[in-house]
Amino acid sequence: MRLTPLICTFICVFVSIGLSNHAYAQQFARKTINPGDQLTVTVFGHPDLSIDTKVDLSGGFSIPVLGRIETSGKTIMEVHQVVNEKLKDYLTNAEAIVFFSGYSNFTMVNVAGEVQNPGTVFFDEGEWPNVLAAISHAGGSVNANPTVKVSRNNRTIFEGSLRSIRDGSRSRITIQSNDLILVH
Repeated sequence: MRLTPLICTFICVFVSIGLSNHAYAQQFARKTINPGDQLTVTVFGHPDLSIDTKVDLSGGFSIPVLGRIETSGKTIMEVHQVVNEKLKDYLTNAEAIVFFSGYSNFTMVNVAGEVQNPGTVFFDEGEWPNVLAAISHAGGSVNANPTVKVSRNNRTIFEGSLRSIRDGSRSRITIQSNDLILVH
């Protein structure tokens, strides 16, 4: 039996959350996939193509025969569509569903400005995400005593010198996913 994309979309959302709450399902369908998230891809009638996988730090995963699937910035529904489009190139009448089977344990922060390697920094579960560690993960500051600004949800939560954090005169700032650390 061939499932229509619309039916697969609904199955994907409801299986993923395990609930039939419509408002929650709509909100969940908009959640973007992050590195470290665990996904299950089930290809009906082809268990050899079905996988449980973890999204890598580059923001993707691979499926046998289909190759690499990029997930950066995509929702589960968008990845579901990409997988089914790629399936059409190899199999007729094949249908897949994609759903979350686990969530990232990473804390992801963005470090910008005068650091060696600006970009997204990842902290594993159990690693204390703080300003000093984030700047260190970004290769360190290019200046001896820069000013550091930490923003969360477009609000500044800290601004001061890196020295004041390092010497303890300011509390060591704990950071959260999606914080922005600007070093200048």
